[in-house]
Amino acid sequence: MLIATLFGITAFLLFMSLHWACALLSRIWYSIPHHNGDWGWDLPYQLSRSHEPISKEPSTGTRQKATSSMPLSLSATRWFLKSSQLLGTKFSNWLAFAVFCLPTPMRWAQKRTLSADWLAVPWSLMGQELCAWRHVPAIAGGIRPRVLVLHGWGGNARQLQNVADSLWGGGFDPLLLDLPAHGHSTGWHTHVPQWEQVIAAAAHRFGPFHGIVAHSLGAVATCRVLASGVCA
Repeated sequence: MLIATLFGITAFLLFMSLHWACALLSRIWYSIPHHNGDWGWDLPYQLSRSHEPISKEPSTGTRQKATSSMPLSLSATRWFLKSSQLLGTKFSNWLAFAVFCLPTPMRWAQKRTLSADWLAVPWSLMGQELCAWRHVPAIAGGIRPRVLVLHGWGGNARQLQNVADSLWGGGFDPLLLDLPAHGHSTGWHTHVPQWEQVIAAAAHRFGPFHGIVAHSLGAVATCRVLASGVCA
């Protein structure tokens, strides 16, 4: 039993290192345009390089095999989780949950600072150090309708700075959050229930909010918070 446990822990650490590396390389690879030989540009999961128009013939009802390949990080995750079932269902379930709650790329790989017009506002919740961002003139004074701005899974506040700048130009006071395990907030793993707690706590600490602008999983967590009775 001890040998199996040590093997599982070692395999998990090796796998997570590979998973993070593959995910980071995938982000870098798909952020670079690649020349395809005819002075066009390849796109991730491009179905065809042909310049001919796509046929609009009616479907025959048969299921066609996908031509796009699965990302390496996803293939490795799928294979490892399937193999982990050999060590028991409980271990496999725990491992799957741990992988699911781990943002990629890691926080240190996507830790980006906003421009000089924005000031970091550190705050704490349940022993975790979080980071909010406010426009410098808003901190100096003035009353504007405050709007909460939230990123998605694997993102950070810097990604939505342009949205926040537009809100500021429109007469609002945007507040950006780096959610747990993202950006400048601490932590290595997180999940939707934790995001819900952070959003509710932010509404209590920085609110009331005139509105919320949220992306992807941030929008999911926001909807769940609003449905529970916490108003923006």
